[in-house]
Order: sequence, then C-alpha cells, then structure tokens
Amino acid sequence: MQPINDTQKLNHFPVLFHLGFRIFFLSGALFSVIALTLWGTFFFHGIPLKPIGNSFWWHSHEMVFGFSGAVIAGFLLTAVQNWTGIPAISGKKLIALFLVWLSARLLILFPMTIPVWIISVIDLSFLPLVTFTLAIPIIKIKQWKNLIFIPILFILVIENTLSHLGLWLNSPLLSQNAIWSAVFTIILLISVMGGRVIPFFTARGTNSEQPLAIPKLELAANLPIVLFVLYFISAKPDAISVLHLSILSATTAILQLTRMLRWQFWLCTKEPLLWSLHLSYLFIPIGFILLTLHYSGFAVSASHALHSFTVGAIGGMILAMIARVSLGHTGRKLNTLGGMRIAFILMAVAALFRSLLSAFELVTPTIGLTVSFVCFITAYSIFLIRYIPILSNKRVDGRTG
Repeated sequence: MQPINDTQKLNHFPVLFHLGFRIFFLSGALFSVIALTLWGTFFFHGIPLKPIGNSFWWHSHEMVFGFSGAVIAGFLLTAVQNWTGIPAISGKKLIALFLVWLSARLLILFPMTIPVWIISVIDLSFLPLVTFTLAIPIIKIKQWKNLIFIPILFILVIENTLSHLGLWLNSPLLSQNAIWSAVFTIILLISVMGGRVIPFFTARGTNSEQPLAIPKLELAANLPIVLFVLYFISAKPDAISVLHLSILSATTAILQLTRMLRWQFWLCTKEPLLWSLHLSYLFIPIGFILLTLHYSGFAVSASHALHSFTVGAIGGMILAMIARVSLGHTGRKLNTLGGMRIAFILMAVAALFRSLLSAFELVTPTIGLTVSFVCFITAYSIFLIRYIPILSNKRVDGRTG
C-alpha cells in the first residue's frame, strides 16, 4: 500500500476515516444486518415499515445500492491508492462522503415530512461522488486498464436514477427492471475483479503457478452479462424472446464455469480465505443456470435466480473479500480469524436455501426464507464481532491507512 503523505493531519481523525475500506466495510456490513433484520420482522411478523416507496422497493434498493454500494465504494476508493500511488480520499472528505451515504440510508427508511425528491437527490449523489473521486487519480496517472470501473459505476448511477424514477412515476416495473439491471452490473463488476484477483490470490496462497488469462474467454464470459444489463435497463421485455434469453443465460453459465475451472479451486480447499472466494463465485453460474430453467419454462422463478446472484455471489463475495482485504490493509497476516470459516459456510447455506433448494422445492418457501435470513445475518454478525476491533484501530505495522 502506498503511504499517506500528511500523517500528522490524518491522525487528527478517527482511524475509521483513514481510508475508505474501514468505514464503508464496517458500515456496509452493519447496515446489511440491520436491514435484513427489519425486513425479516416485516416479512414474517408484519411489523410495519414506512420507507419512501414501499417495503419491497426499500428492501431491494437498499441491499443493492445501500449495502453493496457502500462496500464497492470502500473497496475501489482504497484500491485506487495501490493502483496509482496517489493518496486516497481520507479525513474530512471521507467523512463528508460517508455522511452522504448514511443520510440517504436514514432518510429513505425514515422519510418523515421531507419531500421524496430531496431524499432521492441525496441518495443519487453518493455514487457520482465516488465515481468522480475514483476517476481523478486514474486519469491523472493514465492507468487506462482500471478506467473500466468508471463506466460500471456510471451505469449504477443510471440504474439508481431509474429505480427512484419508478417511485416518482408510480411505475413498479421501472424500478424492478432497474434493480435487476443493477444486480447484473454488480455481477459484472465481480466477474471482472474476480478474473483478476481470484486466480492471483489462489496461486499466491498455494504457491502454485497462476494460470494466464485467455482474453477471448474473458470477453466471451463477460459480454453476455453486459447484454443482460442493457436488456433490463432498456425496460423493453419484448426486445429479446424468452428462447434467446434462455440461450444467452445458458451460454453465460457454461462460459463462466469454464473460466472458473481454470482458477484451480481444488488447490485451496484448506484455506477459508481462498475457498470462500471460489464458493461465492460459483453462485454466478448457478444463477445463470436457474435463469436458463426459468426462461425455458420450468417451474423455477426468476426470484430464485436473482437470489443466487444477490445472496450467494454478491453477499458471499463481499464477505469473503472484506474479510481478506481488511486483514491485508491493516498490516495483518492473511490468516482466517476464528469464526470466519463458519461465517463463510453460513453464507453458502443462506444462498442454497434461498435459491437452489427452494427452486427445486426441496424445502418450503418459509423454511428457505427463514434459514437464509438467519444464516446471512449470523454470518455478517460474526464478521462484525471479529473485525470491528481491526477496522477501528490503527495498522499493526505502524503505517498509516
């Protein structure tokens, strides 16, 4: 990691605001626990939630743009310092950015008498600020290979705008399509990053040779995901037939599995910080398989595929990545902390019950939902218990950041 230049100035701020990963990993994880607990009490016990829009909009929007958005911001705003050598956002600017994110979460859930458009503007300002902050050092150093994250973030901005526009126009379908598009955009982000870091981490952690990426396979595996993003963001359900959608999703599943097998997952079965990455990534092809069955007319709902992506791939990958990154960026050895092996397993169980097992009616919908809720919340609670001391205290090697 590149050193922060003005160490004395940085020490005037709480450690949580020394680098983006600290505050956003911690707040994102905590928010996921709170949000799912509230959603569970509403879903199972009817305890009313009165956010802007409705409870279903709140759940889908906040898990995508609130929870995932925070962790993505924390990861990218920290990684850009390593990529470019330019000190990342910290101190006052990081506090201001965090307050924008936090204000949006609170106001969406507790709108009070504040006009909806004001709340929307606050929420919609977060990702553009992240994008701008990320773009400056990348463009300054002319590190064009990392510029790919700028259009991905920009697409997320458009999708978030459309999700809010669905509220303003009283068009649930517009909001729903925007959320689906955003899920695929985050899957694309995971696919791009996964192709870079998973084989690298695996090779380094197992003292094996890293397989060279095949550019044509990388493009072929990621391009169909882009097409799904465009399909849902266009909100034109008749633009592609269900036959073509089933072929597209089946092709994506095959290509993603082929690509993943080259990463040699079998080498890291004894190291949770490694196998958790592979296991989480596996839910991407699983999601596309379920989507194929759905579009092919089988009794598999789109929701089952969606939750393979959201719970398994996004929720699982976020947990695996923040557990690893938090250790590395605080100067600690990459050793799995006590309880985290269980947390990784719980996330896989949460995804299996919410997607595969429910899709094939091996469990009832109520059991599937209940187990998924409990496992997800417990997994992230374990992370919080183990990592709050790490994220809120200085690096063990005496460096800043």
